[in-house]
Amino acid sequence: MEEKTTTKPSGLSRTGLKIILTTLGVSIIFFIPFLPVGLVFVKGLILTLGAAIGLIFYFIDCISVGRILLPRGHTWKVFLGLVVASAITSFFVPNPLNSFLGGGFDIMTVSTLSIAFIYFFLINVWGNGLNFTKNIFKTVFITGFVAVVFSILQLVFNLVGQFPKMFVGLSNSNLVGSFYDLAFLLSIFVILLTISIESNFWNGPMKIVSTIGVVMSLGLLFIINYPMLWYVVGFSGLTLLIVGLMPNTKASVVNQDGTTTINSLISKTRNFSVIAFLLVFCAFIGIVGSKSIGNFFAAPPMSFSVNEPRPSLRSSLYIVKNTYYYNPLTGAGLNRYNNAWEMGKHKILGGRLVASPFWNVSFIAAYSTFFGFITTLGIVAGVFFVWFLYLIVRNLIKLFSKSSLQKSRPRDILLYGFTSVYAFALIMFNVSNAAIFVVIISIFAMLVARNQTMENVLNKEIVFINDARHSFFGILGLLGGTILTAFVGFVMLGVFYSGYLVNRAALQPATMDGVSKADSNLVRALKLHPLDAYARSAVDLHLIGVSTAIRDQGQSQEMLRNTITTEITAAATNAKLAINLDPKNYQNYVSLLKVQEALFQLGDVSAYSDTINNTKQILNLSPNNVGIIFRQAKAAVLAKNYADAYGFIDQILSINPAFVDAYILRSQIAMIENNPVNAISGLDEAIKIIPNSAALNYQKGLIYTTQNNYNNAVVEFEKALRIAPRSLDIYSSLALTYEKLGQKDAVLRVLTTARQYISDKTQIDSLIEKINNGGRLSSDADEPIIVDEESKDSEKIDTKKVTE
Repeated sequence: MEEKTTTKPSGLSRTGLKIILTTLGVSIIFFIPFLPVGLVFVKGLILTLGAAIGLIFYFIDCISVGRILLPRGHTWKVFLGLVVASAITSFFVPNPLNSFLGGGFDIMTVSTLSIAFIYFFLINVWGNGLNFTKNIFKTVFITGFVAVVFSILQLVFNLVGQFPKMFVGLSNSNLVGSFYDLAFLLSIFVILLTISIESNFWNGPMKIVSTIGVVMSLGLLFIINYPMLWYVVGFSGLTLLIVGLMPNTKASVVNQDGTTTINSLISKTRNFSVIAFLLVFCAFIGIVGSKSIGNFFAAPPMSFSVNEPRPSLRSSLYIVKNTYYYNPLTGAGLNRYNNAWEMGKHKILGGRLVASPFWNVSFIAAYSTFFGFITTLGIVAGVFFVWFLYLIVRNLIKLFSKSSLQKSRPRDILLYGFTSVYAFALIMFNVSNAAIFVVIISIFAMLVARNQTMENVLNKEIVFINDARHSFFGILGLLGGTILTAFVGFVMLGVFYSGYLVNRAALQPATMDGVSKADSNLVRALKLHPLDAYARSAVDLHLIGVSTAIRDQGQSQEMLRNTITTEITAAATNAKLAINLDPKNYQNYVSLLKVQEALFQLGDVSAYSDTINNTKQILNLSPNNVGIIFRQAKAAVLAKNYADAYGFIDQILSINPAFVDAYILRSQIAMIENNPVNAISGLDEAIKIIPNSAALNYQKGLIYTTQNNYNNAVVEFEKALRIAPRSLDIYSSLALTYEKLGQKDAVLRVLTTARQYISDKTQIDSLIEKINNGGRLSSDADEPIIVDEESKDSEKIDTKKVTE
């Protein structure tokens, strides 16, 4: 085959480039939180279709012209090596399907890496000789304004509530967008608008619109209150301020036809940038006043707060160390960070994490995207990932080289520099979702293509049309690539659709009819994409079916027995399926544990030994998980094996002395054994260790009520309320206790105080009226007299709940 160099784009390549750039631009819109579109399709369909169509256009273009076009340099080859290495290592970890495809568009999967590579490759090869400045400015301008306007209208008018239910996902935010994602978009929107204003990219009216966009975006950034991004905005504003005050030089620009044009800077004098100064000023306020700003917007009438926790850098390093100790070559396996966290969190801070109130914290992502990939890729693929980032840093340095500065407009340097540094910072210091990751990789591709253009490094053109043998195999290979791309695209559509079915199952109401419809959706989803997460969802669904059947008073005992048997059997089958799909994921064993616990509650005490054996398996995969040991203790109580229960409780308290529920369970066992003195003394011991636990005082008060010691019960309930003044259960018990003492005024005081914490005040108003008219509260102390139901209509089947 003959090798040449070329920069002349064909019509197909220009069309293909427009397609993938358009999909990137449209995907940015889905960074908006609360966008009411079905979850799975929002998450990856657009970018996946863009990648597939772009690659097909590339193959057809190569066939029609009779050559294969490849970019020069090593960056794309290293990225390809990352994809291949991660695909190979995924066969050596449990459940390769989860590592390859995940839920369809999970960030740390082979499929997402492949999609990102396609965008990188196509932009690199088709962008040779092209300046992306206008594309970036216009794309961010349009999508940024859509994000700003939609978000403001949502905050003021609740637009999502006006959309048909079929377009809404499981929660009010889609799987791509969160408020922090929106903040990322707003910050880069502000920076690029400022650059466009300062470089006279827009005309007069558009400058005014851009300024308005900057002001609105800064306002939203204050509401979201993400301090890290204020550092980015402040540094960017300071840089632009300094650039505006620097003396002017001349720059030579290399045109596509090879000629050189000398352009002087837009401004003829040194300028003080008012808008850049505004960025610096707002960033200073946002950083210094972060706490006060957060408190202001969290208070009524806004009542707005954002909290997206993630593990610390130190904790992430512990997980990397623990993962590489056991699996240095493959790491935890792509899309398995949660497993790595559970296997290693008992070692964080020398075990102090599991001994703290945060013992149950679990993460599916690390401190940043970088540490997430390092943990899950292992050494083999991780080397390629670090190598790729190193090459990107080299391209960043090259962007600011003397030669590049002489050949480029200042706004181009600022644009490529800010976007690339910002994208690199997101990789290193923050958690990116799959859509953001693809956009970041595309920005890197534009940087590489821009540098190659400035250095006049042309694409490699391998011509096969002039030789019959080469032509046959060349066309055959390209046709095979086209067919393979279409086939993989079709498979991905099935994966997306299976996720959509799971989402529709989650939106069904918790009724027998809703359970039936949800089950139908989950069965179809598992056939299309047998994922252990979907099987776990089916377990939760069928257990909901059990509780729903028990609540249904309109069926015979025979029908009830058959329904419960069917639902329990289906739940157990799906739990075993989940374990078979991934025997190393502790959550799958937790699903089986839920089934065994349901059998206990239905009176099948014979399952006790199976439960204990199952929990031991879970503890192997999630060591020192006091929540699982606590479930062992509860199982022992149900089996009336109190000696074992006490042993499990002692084991819990040796790991975490502040585990409140363990003390409460121990007191309950003492009451079962008719030993109230030990029950109360045990709670007193716990209160000394955990003085700010309302649950302990509340439990102590309940024990006093069983002994008809209402005066002491009132004392304990009042103590509990001082710690937890919004607990409706405590108000209920306190009101009933005052009624036992015959203190009507105290009952009314308690009900009136509780009234302010209830959204629907009709029920409590009727109780107050009942007391005023000489009536009494419910005598059934097991049922709360005060119930706060935000919205019965919002009750859904949550098939995506993550346990323990």
